[in-house]
Amino acid sequence: ALPIYEDVEERAYAFAFSCVTELERIGCQRIRVSIGETVSSPAQILRSMKSAAHVRHVLADQDGATPLIVGARDFGDAGDGGGARTVTAKAKLFLAEHFTDSSLMLKDVAGAVGMSESRFSTVFAQESGKTFTEYLTWLRLNRARELLSATDKKSAQIALEVGYNDAHYFSYLFKKNLGVTPGEYRAQKQNEPK
Repeated sequence: ALPIYEDVEERAYAFAFSCVTELERIGCQRIRVSIGETVSSPAQILRSMKSAAHVRHVLADQDGATPLIVGARDFGDAGDGGGARTVTAKAKLFLAEHFTDSSLMLKDVAGAVGMSESRFSTVFAQESGKTFTEYLTWLRLNRARELLSATDKKSAQIALEVGYNDAHYFSYLFKKNLGVTPGEYRAQKQNEPK
């Protein structure tokens, strides 16, 4: 992509993240944002909207397990002609369905998309901007945030439900990535004005 497209896309993701944060703050749940492909003229905005709608429909059956924000660039048939991004899209959908499995490993996802582990690892990191482990952690912690906000389940139970057998490790990762412990996160959500 050209640098100007990358900048526009980065701004779109930043705006979407701000929207999600504000909606969560006021108590909304199960929020999903789809971002259409970047286009070069106002006349092509409809195409971008259609690609965003396509992403939304593809993810509609994933039962809330998908990332909060997903862009058309993650899907090879939504505007960029396929290739490596199709593999990345397949991998993300596979992860959305299986990320709560504590035994899930990179080799499982690589096998599901028909690539060697080393090749998949490289392609996934280049196209998604995150390593496999970073993306898997992101998925799990996003789900954990939802559970902490919407249920009264204990942190150890949530850890198991999002794919971590070790509750202490889950708490460590949560604080490392979000700056607060699971308990502190829940307390913040409960204290926010409705």
